[in-house]
Amino acid sequence: MKPLLSTNDLHRRFPGHQAVAGVGMSLRRGDILGLLGRNGAGKSTTLRMLAGALSPDRGEVAIDGESLRGHPRTRARIGYLPEHPPLYAELRVDEYLSFSARLRGLSGGQLRRSVDATLDACGLTPRRKRLCGQLSKGYRQRLGIAQAIVHDPDVVILDEPGNGLDPAQNQDIRVLIHRLAENKAIVLSSHVLGEIEALCNRVMLLHAGKVVLDSPLPLASAGKQIELRANGVDVAILKAIAGVADARADSRDRFVLSLTDNGDPAAINRALCASGIAVAAFCPVGDSLESLFNELDRR
Repeated sequence: MKPLLSTNDLHRRFPGHQAVAGVGMSLRRGDILGLLGRNGAGKSTTLRMLAGALSPDRGEVAIDGESLRGHPRTRARIGYLPEHPPLYAELRVDEYLSFSARLRGLSGGQLRRSVDATLDACGLTPRRKRLCGQLSKGYRQRLGIAQAIVHDPDVVILDEPGNGLDPAQNQDIRVLIHRLAENKAIVLSSHVLGEIEALCNRVMLLHAGKVVLDSPLPLASAGKQIELRANGVDVAILKAIAGVADARADSRDRFVLSLTDNGDPAAINRALCASGIAVAAFCPVGDSLESLFNELDRR
C-alpha cells in the first residue's frame, strides 16, 4: 500500500542548535504514530515541518507522493493542532470554527454541516455560543482539535492533544482519535507514555533531534500479555473481547490480559475505547517505553 504521509531525511537548524537531524517516516491510512522524547528532543519542530508550518533545511514531506513544497492543495490535506491552540478570544466557538473552515476552502451548506458535525464530535455543541476567551483550558484544547479536523483532512498532526484535559475528556478525545484513524494517518506527540501506549499502533522516539526508535506497538520484544490500567472494569467484559484469551485483576485498577495467538493489541485497544472503558495505560508486560527512557538516561 502506498504511504499516505512520508518524509525523507528532515533537518532543521536554529541559531546555535540542531533541532532535527535526519528524521524519516512513512505512514498509511489507519496509522497512529506517537512521537516521544524529552523537552528539546525535536518533537514540536518535527510536527511543524510535517504540518507545513515550518520549512525543513533539508529533506521533504510528501502526501501521497506529492511534496508540500509549492503545492497548496497538498497542504490543505493536513490538519494541525499546535502546542498552543490558535484561538481568538473575542469570537464565539461556532464563529471561530466557521472561520477555520472558510480558511480551508469550505463554504455554504458544506461549511455548516462540517462545523455542526465537528462541534458534536468534539463535545462542543453545548458551548457553541460561548466566547473562546471564556472557555476552560480543557475546552480550549477541544476547540483546537476541532479546528484541525473541521475540513476532514487526510493527515492529522496533533501536538500534545491531551494537554489540559481531565480524565473523562481525555477518554473522549482518545475515542475520537481512534475513529479518525479509520481513514486517516495521525501523528501526535505526548509527554505521557501511557497515552502513547493507549492510543498508538506505532511509536517514534526522538533524542537530540535524531530517531532512536521507530517501532510498532506493542514493542516486538514484549510477550503476549498486556497490562491494562482502568478503573471499575468487570473482568468478564475483558474476557469477552475478541483476541483476549484470559484476563485477571491484579488490583482495582490494574489488569493483565493474555492474548490469543492471533490477538491484535491495536484492535483490542480500540475495542476497549469503543466500549467506554477509560483506558489509563495499555502496554506490554515486558519491555516498555519507560524502560527505553531509562536507557536514554544512562547515555
